[in-house]
Amino acid sequence: MTQEKLAAMSKVNHRTVQRAERGEFLQLDTLASLAAALGVIVGELILPDDSAEQIEQSETSESNAVVLRRRTSGMALIELVCDSFSGKLYCAAEPTEDNIATLTDLVERVERLIPKPWALPFEVENLTMAQRLREALATTSQMAELEKFGIAVFAGTYTARAQVPHYDPDAGFMAIRTTQKFEPVTVCRVSINPVGVDRITVKVSDKWQDETPLPPSSDDGDEIAF
Repeated sequence: MTQEKLAAMSKVNHRTVQRAERGEFLQLDTLASLAAALGVIVGELILPDDSAEQIEQSETSESNAVVLRRRTSGMALIELVCDSFSGKLYCAAEPTEDNIATLTDLVERVERLIPKPWALPFEVENLTMAQRLREALATTSQMAELEKFGIAVFAGTYTARAQVPHYDPDAGFMAIRTTQKFEPVTVCRVSINPVGVDRITVKVSDKWQDETPLPPSSDDGDEIAF
């Protein structure tokens, strides 16, 4: 196969194929595209001397890149989601009549458990240990069922910057002050994708930086309600 043909089949630049042949580091999503075009798994394109740590360092070299690892444990996924400040769920898996029931059940479970910073205190669902165990078992079963349809769950966390809302009992709503500083929080990303790789890379725009400027404000005492 020529470089030009592989580039066209993979929908990547011709120079990217040349970089791959020279053994240079590539983003994992690029490797996945090349592997799919060649009909192999990503691991077969990686030299034995290239450790997973080296690959991950290459993926996260950009300040807005986050690596999501493939998950098979419901407990690990539940803990990751529930212990975050907030999060987002993505689904790139194609729904079919065979997988739709399990796929939507898992999506609804994860969406329900992702923390919502703007939720009122009485709306927050704090799971007991027993509830977490039951959720974990159900999640493990659903992920195993989706594996049969060629679908896997990927998840990871990163440190983001955010203005944390606080509850105003007098007003009865969640709010942030216009002069409120940004602070580091843990954010999760969960992605349901076709099987084929062990990790994927996503881009985010809110990663934590040591020196974050305060938002502009005209009145130090004003609060912004949700």
